Amino acid sequence: MKTLNYLLLLICIFCSVNAYANSEKNAVYDTMKAYANLTACNHSFERSNSGVETTLKDVFLVNQEIHTDDTPKQTTYYVFWHGDIGCQGSNHSAQYFITTVFKRYTDHFLVLDDHFAFGDEGELISYSHIDSIKQLSHDQFVITAWEYTDIDGYDYAYDQYLYTLKKQYSEHGLWTGWYLTSKKWLARKDNI
Repeated sequence: MKTLNYLLLLICIFCSVNAYANSEKNAVYDTMKAYANLTACNHSFERSNSGVETTLKDVFLVNQEIHTDDTPKQTTYYVFWHGDIGCQGSNHSAQYFITTVFKRYTDHFLVLDDHFAFGDEGELISYSHIDSIKQLSHDQFVITAWEYTDIDGYDYAYDQYLYTLKKQYSEHGLWTGWYLTSKKWLARKDNI
């Protein structure tokens, strides 16, 4: 009987931790959706013409710093989405984004005006057309995306790559950014 009670207690703790994590993820999603509604048109939080739809699976917990009393100090999420920021309306004004959303010493999430969480366009990855993002762990991502390729100055095409990125830490163990561990060519198309 004592073992059963202990098992039930563990199950309850696991479920409450999972429920907290899911409610936090929902809050991040809702914050990003409100941000997209205020700043962008044809975004992926609503059905857009691009066919891309942002769901909870596109919200990634990246970092959580803890105080000595075990309360969160700062929590950082990345959200993958698509939209036309500023509602410019041209064929090329809609983009893919990986936006940073964080919470620091408060109960409210804030959107950091950083839509390229893994560095500027072309620095580590191409944001022009992202097919998928998969989080392997809190410190490693795999991204499949297309890059524009100029062929002989006259023709162009798009090359698809599989990028693997990992967190970079300082000598003191502080997270300082991301680095590219591999970039594998997958395919070429005339257009996407």
